[in-house]
Amino acid sequence: FEGKFEHGEKVEIFDTEIPEEFICSISHKIMKNPYMTCNGHTYEKDSIEEWLKNNDTEPLTNEVLDIKNISPNRFAKKQIDKWRENHKNWNFYL
Repeated sequence: FEGKFEHGEKVEIFDTEIPEEFICSISHKIMKNPYMTCNGHTYEKDSIEEWLKNNDTEPLTNEVLDIKNISPNRFAKKQIDKWRENHKNWNFYL
């Protein structure tokens, strides 16, 4: 990933590899608390909760969700936390 990342009012330019699957497709930020829909797609918890308040569809596919329950994606959380640990120098901005 190359470009800028906004954190609060700070904008930093960086050039590092951020795995695409670590980015929430709703917030476009690296997930800290990844949660999964019944269809198996993962999003940042706050973002998907807000989405589901007003929508009955999967954000990525627009498929109707029969069940609006979400659950923690513990595997994604471990992978993201491990990646963050290995990139400590970016933690202020990530």
